[in-house]
Amino acid sequence: MDSGHQSDNDPVAGESSFWDPRTVSWQPPSMSFIKLNTYGSSFGNPGYSNFGGICRDSNGRWVSSYHDHCGNTTTMFMPCSLLFLMVCSMRETGFRHLMIETGSLSSIHLIQHQFASFHPFAAMIASIKSLLSFHWEVHISHTLREANACVDVLAKKGPSS
Repeated sequence: MDSGHQSDNDPVAGESSFWDPRTVSWQPPSMSFIKLNTYGSSFGNPGYSNFGGICRDSNGRWVSSYHDHCGNTTTMFMPCSLLFLMVCSMRETGFRHLMIETGSLSSIHLIQHQFASFHPFAAMIASIKSLLSFHWEVHISHTLREANACVDVLAKKGPSS
């Protein structure tokens, strides 16, 4: 029996469906850039947290990778602290053209916009912003987990020892 109710997932007559499948895959960075894909995984909020990352050049060749456990953290602290550590690390290695992809829109938003000085991560975000202001080119963008499959596996692997 038809109740006359249309599901939110059903296309409206005469309109196309809102489902727009697309191919999601890792894309290499521009020439002279290194791309750092990073991902944090928190099992609970707060909970046991791991992180992983991989750096590749414009030909997709491996430059470096890492994975480890970082204690019991929240789902917001993990990506912010991971971005801080990775920006510090990349700065120390001498890379001057860097693309960073992360799955955390919230941490990107905190870095790219104004935030309250009483925010729990204000000092860390201010430190990231300070590092980004040095003489180098860094682009931080969001990526889906499906395009970050390698680091998703590394993050779930946990400590490297």
